[in-house]
Amino acid sequence: MRRNPFVLLAGALLIPYAATAQEVRLYVTSQAGDRIAAKTPLHFSPGSTADSSFTIDEKVRDQEIIGFGASLLEAGMICLNDLDAGRQEKLLQSLFDPEKGAGFSAMKTVIAATDFMSAGPFYTYNDHPGDVGMKLFSIQRDLRPNGLIPLIKRARRYGQFVLQAPMDYPPDWMLFDVNKNQDVDPQYFDALALYYLRYLQEYEKQGVFIDYLSLFNEPTIYTKIPADKIRDQIG
Repeated sequence: MRRNPFVLLAGALLIPYAATAQEVRLYVTSQAGDRIAAKTPLHFSPGSTADSSFTIDEKVRDQEIIGFGASLLEAGMICLNDLDAGRQEKLLQSLFDPEKGAGFSAMKTVIAATDFMSAGPFYTYNDHPGDVGMKLFSIQRDLRPNGLIPLIKRARRYGQFVLQAPMDYPPDWMLFDVNKNQDVDPQYFDALALYYLRYLQEYEKQGVFIDYLSLFNEPTIYTKIPADKIRDQIG
């Protein structure tokens, strides 16, 4: 299986510090090697607001925000299962209950292969080279106790949310070369389209409807094929 370098955390954590100088302590975790490393503190300074203004036109409507949420991953299910039964339910309630919790209403799950599949080895829903008819397609791993489907169903006991499903990696055998050319070979475009379709169908059989399907998550990172090209090819 492919072992790509993780495209990871190049970010900063800003922590306000209650001091006379309004100091902000800065910590950085990055691919370069920093691991919550303390950096030179920052300080607020006086600024001008003379040119700052907001105009609200209630007649104008732009893109609607569906909601806020996070990702549902195997790594999260494993952490949840480390808690006792009471704390598990309390945590789910605090995240998804619209009255007693945050009421998350827009969540992301993943189409198999991802960097956060902590429950076991790298996998896709069809690791059988040449099975273009998806006869051996299986979501069995997602049905396990640490799988995605039990997590989604448990979360939905406390609140409803839409689900987006992106894919990080297609099955390796659909690529030109897993090590040298990670573009999807056009001869497998139809197989890939069927792969997506089977995913939607098998999840729906389990009572989980996917509201938004994203063909590739960060396509220029995991594969080199442009997202619009693969979308046009598979319809």
